[in-house]
Amino acid sequence: MSNTPSSSRIVMCTFGSLGDLHPFLAIGCELKKRHYDVIIATSPVYKEKTENLGLGFHPVRPDIDLEDQHFIQQVTNHKRGPEFLIREHVMPYLLQSYKDLEALLKPDDSIITHPLAYAAHALAEKLGLTWTSATLSPTWYFSVHDAPVLTKFPQLKTIQDLSPSINRAIFGLGNFITRSWTKPLIQFRKRLGLSTDRNPVMEGFISPHRDLALFSPTFAKPQPDWPDQTVATGFPFFDYPEEDWDGKNFRDFLDAGPAPVVFTLGSAVVKNPGPFFEISIDVVKRIGCRAILLMEEETREKVAEAFNPDQILIKTYIPYSALFQHARVIVHQCGIGTTAQALASGHPSLAVPYSNDQPDNAHRLEQLGVARHLNIRNFSQRNLQRELTALMENPSYEQKAQAISHQIQKENGVKRACQEIEKIAKDRTVTSLH
Repeated sequence: MSNTPSSSRIVMCTFGSLGDLHPFLAIGCELKKRHYDVIIATSPVYKEKTENLGLGFHPVRPDIDLEDQHFIQQVTNHKRGPEFLIREHVMPYLLQSYKDLEALLKPDDSIITHPLAYAAHALAEKLGLTWTSATLSPTWYFSVHDAPVLTKFPQLKTIQDLSPSINRAIFGLGNFITRSWTKPLIQFRKRLGLSTDRNPVMEGFISPHRDLALFSPTFAKPQPDWPDQTVATGFPFFDYPEEDWDGKNFRDFLDAGPAPVVFTLGSAVVKNPGPFFEISIDVVKRIGCRAILLMEEETREKVAEAFNPDQILIKTYIPYSALFQHARVIVHQCGIGTTAQALASGHPSLAVPYSNDQPDNAHRLEQLGVARHLNIRNFSQRNLQRELTALMENPSYEQKAQAISHQIQKENGVKRACQEIEKIAKDRTVTSLH
């Protein structure tokens, strides 16, 4: 008897940076092991990365140019980043995205969608597909009981925790503002005969069938006003195969001295780091600690003469799962993928958020007692030295980080996500047969 499911094709539609792609690749690889035909539908730039893992690929516009520094500057702007991304890079391509997916999807497919895959949401509803939404970070859940830090107005967090009624008022205003970002989508859905009642930014991306909160409940506890169909799976960790990187000088560096402080800005912010790495190198030399910095080759060339290679190692890529476990402290931008790996490592973080979900992720790390928080706009030699020193001299941060790591290691976000995807597909199949 074949192990292949009767309705075995799963289309996974995502959009954004590598941090938005990797959870889908992790889950897709596991589904493939379970004999599903998995197709990753996303920007053409990710074709090679996807196919190298043995997964199917289907291009969906718009493409993303992560080498475009203007784009990176705009999308990581703390005031206008989310609005820029939605208004100017997603909305203009709705019809093209819809047509790209329409050419791929079949009525018996299952579809997994990213919150920004608005055309995929619409097509899932239009075709009546078995639809699972995948929500990457808790900032997408506008709970009045656990309100996210709003990237445009982080100062509101001081009053958000006072009362759910305050959050309802803030979210009401947010609903009004963000609906204006998606006017083209609202009109598009009307033409398709679909409901426009739900705000696409704040709730319309959540499937009525199943919603996967792809993070640990330790990081963000499920709230009573989350959708009933939402399941917190744990983090779906992903790293590329070890043969894709050269680790010899990395291992030699680790063996040569004490644990290093790690500096990384993820896959997007690293393209436009500003003075982050220059300041970091200066502070490392002042403190006298060892460090590993992950940066673009172009940035490396600018700082090549500024450091002692016995004290500082600079690489363009080391898998976080291999790197973070050896860190003394991890200094990072708080993207959700980086945050997950930092939590799993059992070592403290210095959270340096830029925009989007990063300020909320940083706040949650701080609340867990595993991090200190330094806003990128206050990232100076003096402030960085103060915060790093505090983290390294106070053992409570490492102790709490170890305790959180033990909890997260017990979870298997990829396995749980696949179980939920299979369950909802099976339930929908049984329902359709009756």
